[in-house]
Amino acid sequence: MTAPTTTAVTVTFIDEKKEIRTKPGANLRTLAINAGVRLYGVHIGPLPGELFNCRGGGFCGTCLVEVVEGMENLSPASHNGKESFSIGNSPMGNFRASHWKLENPRSKYRLACQVKVMGDCTLRTVSDTIDFNFDD
Repeated sequence: MTAPTTTAVTVTFIDEKKEIRTKPGANLRTLAINAGVRLYGVHIGPLPGELFNCRGGGFCGTCLVEVVEGMENLSPASHNGKESFSIGNSPMGNFRASHWKLENPRSKYRLACQVKVMGDCTLRTVSDTIDFNFDD
């Protein structure tokens, strides 16, 4: 991780075409929500991800973002065991990782609620629908 700077950093959300300037150390979930970025784009069958999110607790896996550039400018995932558990281990994280067929979901995905932005980064919000067939 690069050393924090005293100047503003830029967080770019590709799909939303938004560039957000912030101070180093800002929480990514809070920053995104305040800027109108739709973090909870997952649908579980017909239900929106907003119903399943843990409000920043770090254990549901619904605020997942893809880090396109600048992973080194985000706080390390190892700072909080919750994030390592949620991506690929929580019920939502498991559903999404298997749905996308990700070999290593922790390699380029992060939970926005567990990330502090320390430098410039480019992100993609993840929108998907996970369908369940209850007839099996």
